[in-house]
Amino acid sequence: MTKNIIILTFENLSNDKKVHYLCNSVPIEITHILSNYKSVRVISTNSSALFEKELNENKTPKIDFILKGSFLKVEELFRFNIQLIDNNTNVCLLSEKFEENYNDIFNLIDSISVKIIQYLDFKFKAKIRKNKIGATAYENYLKGLQYWNLWNEVDIKKAIKFFNKTIKQEPVFSIGFARLSHCYSLLATIEVENSKKNYNLAKSTALKAVELDNTTVEAHLSLVLIKLLIDIDIQGAYYSLEKVFSLNNHSTEAHYYYAFYLLVIGKYKDATIAIEYALEEDPYSIQKNSTYGFALSLSGKYDLAENQLKKVLSLNPDSIPTYDALIWNYILNKQFDQAKELIEKNKSEIFLAPATQIVLYHNLGLFDEVKIWKNKLEELLKETSVQNYNREASVAYLKLGDTEKGITYFEAFYKQKKGFIRALTHPAWKAFRESGKFYIYKKRLKLLNPPILPKNLTEIKDDIIVINSHTSESITIPSKSLLYIESQSSYSKIVYVNESNQLEEKILRTSLTKIMDESLQANLYRCHNSFIINTDIPYSVSGNKKNLKLHLKDYSVEIPVTRSKVSQIYQYVTILN
Repeated sequence: MTKNIIILTFENLSNDKKVHYLCNSVPIEITHILSNYKSVRVISTNSSALFEKELNENKTPKIDFILKGSFLKVEELFRFNIQLIDNNTNVCLLSEKFEENYNDIFNLIDSISVKIIQYLDFKFKAKIRKNKIGATAYENYLKGLQYWNLWNEVDIKKAIKFFNKTIKQEPVFSIGFARLSHCYSLLATIEVENSKKNYNLAKSTALKAVELDNTTVEAHLSLVLIKLLIDIDIQGAYYSLEKVFSLNNHSTEAHYYYAFYLLVIGKYKDATIAIEYALEEDPYSIQKNSTYGFALSLSGKYDLAENQLKKVLSLNPDSIPTYDALIWNYILNKQFDQAKELIEKNKSEIFLAPATQIVLYHNLGLFDEVKIWKNKLEELLKETSVQNYNREASVAYLKLGDTEKGITYFEAFYKQKKGFIRALTHPAWKAFRESGKFYIYKKRLKLLNPPILPKNLTEIKDDIIVINSHTSESITIPSKSLLYIESQSSYSKIVYVNESNQLEEKILRTSLTKIMDESLQANLYRCHNSFIINTDIPYSVSGNKKNLKLHLKDYSVEIPVTRSKVSQIYQYVTILN
């Protein structure tokens, strides 16, 4: 049975402010480690504000355990104290003290994580970080995590500074490059004038992370974001998502990114389901709660969306994206007076202004107001930074019925690329996306029949393997269910066990070489020119070095082993007596 654990910000008992960064970075690291285990949902420290609010309101959040911690730095030693509390009974189940040299903070965090894992008897579900890094590099990495977690321009730049120090000191630390990529991706959306430079840096650091370790989930998630936001390569983003799910089917971030992909391709109801799964794993995330409201609105569930977005704004009243989503939720639901009241009461700058104003006042029949805002828009369009207003002009003129002009600006926005992903997800273009005039863009963006993952993806509790064909066909199965893959000319036969424990076959137009190149599954091994085996399955053997064969227990299958690999086969597979 799955247990929910929240890791709260640690308390700094030292007078040394230089180590205050550990308050957030240590919980983040422990969260990252625990998220690799079955039967646990880990809620990150950056989401604890909503948790604390629900506690103060005497609500009962779905949390089984609370992990609290404090630390004290004494000269060159760190003393950590952690408490694991049963949230249902408020009983302290575990109280441990740890002490390590300042230079061994990496070992200290691992020791804390292992203690929790042992106490709760978590079962391993995915790969843990493989490489230990030096003390100074790890200190910089933790400082980078602290600032990255704050999600604003000033602190993201500080995080970049520390992550750059980390990878300079440890140039083979894959996750350091992945975190750096996330920072550049976020900065690119904030610093408009430097967006191209930051996007290029985001892409290069993500590719470097993958090159260093192809099993780094965070690196592939960076590529998903880049392919969607920068390249507008929607199918490429999908294939990167497949790789992520093949590495860790339980990743909260994977399901969240997949929800964003589903919003892009117009599968709004499926997107809400994917976000709901992510919220089960991380119910107190402000960002995920806001996106959930946005998805509900696009799905036509306006009342639910309104309640969800208002909840987020009660916690973060300065969230411009949430404020924007609520205004457009009112517009879509034809609650124009509520939208007008919200705009007039809140003086914050909103996205798509003045386009939002034009759409709203046009719907209200206030044509003098429409004229005022249209004149403002046309003045802005005359400025040298005209490209910054292509998106607003397309929204405004499409709404005003000047379709030719609206499409002209939409085409300019499309060619501009920067920020175009909004045209595929924002409610402002929803009517246009659903019209026949959007067909040309569906063809260009390969949105006519976009691929999606299986509906039962969240029901598959084990790691998965995804195999694609040269056509649009694919297969997604639990990794443990795969028996072997056999080459059949230009096709491959995938043999696996279904949910009823029956043998099944699937023929796909693809090669064994392509499968091995694209798959990130460490348990796949090509033992022969015509066979790929699953090394997680035990085998018996027959024959000798010249004609060695593998036999699957309970199945009358013989799999040959190439002579050159006979000596290696015992390193890869478990042999039954």
